Amino acid sequence: MAIPLIHPGIRYFQNNPSGRGCQILAAADALSNPLPWGTIRRMARQEVAPVVSMPDNPPAGLRFPLSPASLAAVLAPVTLADDSPPDCHPAGVLVPVFWQAGEPHLLFTQRTELVKHHQSQISFPGGVADPGDPHLLATALRETWEEIGLPPQEVQVLGMLEPTATVTGFFIHPFVGVIPYPYDFCPNPREVARLLTFPVAEFFPPERWRTGPYTYQGRTVSVCCWHLNDTCIWGATARLLLDLLSRLGKNPFGTTPCRD
Repeated sequence: MAIPLIHPGIRYFQNNPSGRGCQILAAADALSNPLPWGTIRRMARQEVAPVVSMPDNPPAGLRFPLSPASLAAVLAPVTLADDSPPDCHPAGVLVPVFWQAGEPHLLFTQRTELVKHHQSQISFPGGVADPGDPHLLATALRETWEEIGLPPQEVQVLGMLEPTATVTGFFIHPFVGVIPYPYDFCPNPREVARLLTFPVAEFFPPERWRTGPYTYQGRTVSVCCWHLNDTCIWGATARLLLDLLSRLGKNPFGTTPCRD
C-alpha cells in the first residue's frame, strides 16, 4: 500500500524493494542557482539519490489557482486522427494533472536504463502505438496503465497539446488528463525508476529554464531544459511543458518560443 501524501510540493516515488506496492521515498527539492548547460546532460543520466529533502516552506509567489474547466478551455480539442509524418513513429503520451490543496500538479516518470529509448530521462507516461490500438489516445492510456498502474477509466481527458517530433524519430501526440490523487501507483520496475510530481507553478520562473546544443547521430539541435537542483527535464517533454505554460500565459521565454 502506498504511504499517504502529507508533504506539499514535489514528490518522489519508487518501487518498494519488498515488492509489496509502492513507497514514497522523498519530498521536494530546495531551490538552487541556475546550472551551467554543461551539467545538464550529465544530470539527465546520473543516479538519483533515494532521499531528497527540502525546507518546509515552499517558495513564495508560486501559487497558481486553476480549475479543470479553465485548463480544458485553453487546450486543443481531442483529435483521434494520426497525423504523424511518414518518417516518424506515432506515439501517444498522457500529461497527467491532479489537484492538491487547490493547486494543479503534474506527474512525470523517470525512465530506467533498461528501456530501449531515452534511458533515465524524465518524461510523461506514454509510448509508441501498438497495432491493436484504435487511436493514439488509446495508446497513451494503455501505456500509462502499463507504466504506472493507472487504468484508463481513472483518467478524465481534458484536451490536447500541440503534437511534437523528437530527433530520435517519434511524433508525440500529447493528451492532457486529470488523474486521481493520492493514488496507489505501482510503477513497472522495468520501465519506470521513479515517479515525480511538481506543482505547475514550479515551472514558471524563467531562471530555471535553459537552452543549449545537443548532438544526435551527427545532427546538432538546440534543446530546452528545466532544472531544479538535481532534477532535469529536457527535450520533447520540456517542449510540451512550454506549450502548456504558453497556453496559461506563463511562457518563461516570453514571446520567443524554445524549439528543438
